Amino acid sequence: MRQATQPIVEAIALRSDSPESSAAELHRFWSSKVVVPRDRGPVDYELMALQSRRLAVGRVSCRMASTSRASALQPMLQIPVDNSAHYRVGRKKIAIGPGKAILLPPGHEYTANVDPGTTLFLQVDAAVLFSGLPAGRAGRSRHWAMRCVPVDVSQVSGIDVHAEVDSLLRAGASPMSGDGAAEFADLESRVVSWLTETLLARGGLWHFFPSGLLLAERAAQWIESDLLGPITIDRLAGRFGVSGRWLQKCFMARWGVAPMDYVMYRRLALARSCLSSPDDPFVTNVAIRCGFNHLGRFSGLYRRTYGESPSETVVRAAGRRQPAGVMQRPSDRSTAHSIHAGRGALPRAEVACFEF
Repeated sequence: MRQATQPIVEAIALRSDSPESSAAELHRFWSSKVVVPRDRGPVDYELMALQSRRLAVGRVSCRMASTSRASALQPMLQIPVDNSAHYRVGRKKIAIGPGKAILLPPGHEYTANVDPGTTLFLQVDAAVLFSGLPAGRAGRSRHWAMRCVPVDVSQVSGIDVHAEVDSLLRAGASPMSGDGAAEFADLESRVVSWLTETLLARGGLWHFFPSGLLLAERAAQWIESDLLGPITIDRLAGRFGVSGRWLQKCFMARWGVAPMDYVMYRRLALARSCLSSPDDPFVTNVAIRCGFNHLGRFSGLYRRTYGESPSETVVRAAGRRQPAGVMQRPSDRSTAHSIHAGRGALPRAEVACFEF
């Protein structure tokens, strides 16, 4: 009987200068992620994490500054230990550093410019999080929604977040029997309870209509099916029989961005996929085909979102398809030549990038 009550915990440990090898592990925590280092040299990427049925905790270290584009699978708190980071979720900008964390709701895509160093993450299953809400807080006709908010963990009473994450990592690496299992379950419950109360206090949880969240999901599916069509806010609102203002509120609650920003980011993701393909790596062709008629605006949006220019994505992808060799970052001159000539540029400086 004791065996049946033991928590099921899976520990993950990874250290590599080839971050592509971490794709399978990170798929456990993020639905998608692109990381582009912003400097030269070894990446020295290290991941230590554990995952149970209720939560996941981990520590990610990287020697190199990087830009990430990602979306969490479950509510996630990211906490810098000895570095700082600047996040963009839609049009919202949040800067964090030691003592200041950020809550990332599931499905809210974000871009993070992260300095070298170590970041902790704490991810809790949404159903577990909502089940721990105080009685009487949820209305009958409404549901909990989440928003991206900064959390000053240095001013939060109750637990030392860094110490609790370290304790969970140590407990998860020990045999799950007897006192070890009981200790882990107690740590797990304490962290989940703390996170729930913290999000309530910081405004990370709020009431919204379930029908509105469902509307945003249905509209997102329709956008994906007609991504390259003439999409406008009026056409979207008319398609679902609602006002543009209500549609915008629904998208902000579910996806963290306005409807037309959602369309823009999905088109940028499609453009990135096309630029990484050998079929048509011409930046101008891809931009126009993906709905961007102004090449300068497209390049600016792309760099702000992915941390590199469209032409750098083309050259890096071409190098990745070669049977052997090191990925290089070209100069602007060699990049332009390689795109118009339809072949890879000569290497100038080492660059690594991973995508999954």
